[in-house]
Amino acid sequence: MQSFTAINYLDPALKTIEIPLQTDKSPQENLYLYLKKYHKAKNGLQIITKNLAQTETDIENVKELIAKVEKGELPDIGKLPSKPTGRKIVHNAILADKLLKLKINDEFQIIIGRRAKENDYLTTQLARPYDYWFHCRIYHGSHIVLKCLKKTEPSPQLIELCCNLAAWFSKAKFSANVPVDYTQIRYVRKPRKSPPGLVTYTNFKSVYATPMSLKEVREKLS
Repeated sequence: MQSFTAINYLDPALKTIEIPLQTDKSPQENLYLYLKKYHKAKNGLQIITKNLAQTETDIENVKELIAKVEKGELPDIGKLPSKPTGRKIVHNAILADKLLKLKINDEFQIIIGRRAKENDYLTTQLARPYDYWFHCRIYHGSHIVLKCLKKTEPSPQLIELCCNLAAWFSKAKFSANVPVDYTQIRYVRKPRKSPPGLVTYTNFKSVYATPMSLKEVREKLS
């Protein structure tokens, strides 16, 4: 038996179609082969649909970024891989755009990540070895980075304000005294295969900080 005829139920007119068979295989084996082809095609369609949706999202993100660039609002995408993919560049630009930033002067800028992926990008890609990193000890919280744009050593007062911000952007923001650790980025490491935002650090100092909002810190610096 080289083929068999069946009704095409996808055809409104219910026309018949001829399905070829492999003569060296049994009917059950032919059925298995067609089922295998069906599942492969179905899975392929699902992957294509998923990739198409992601591509459409990327296109919208690129359009949004282009609009910001045209307005002079180009986000700082930081360090990029030597051969970055288009999607990687877009992803980094989106993360950079979500970071909270406070430009102090030509020498210093405070940057705050509020979610795990933002923290991860800020600490492991955007920050430089000589920048300072702040994080609430014990409690979950944001990564705070003090960018030293000219490699200038920050004053004790500026360090204190960054510690206060780290206390505010943590689960302990309503406490009076919050333990905060800080060190330079060169001493911060991301363990292999660790989830976004998880890091280890050494050569740090610990202080008890008074939580201050970004608005309060901005007013303090003005």
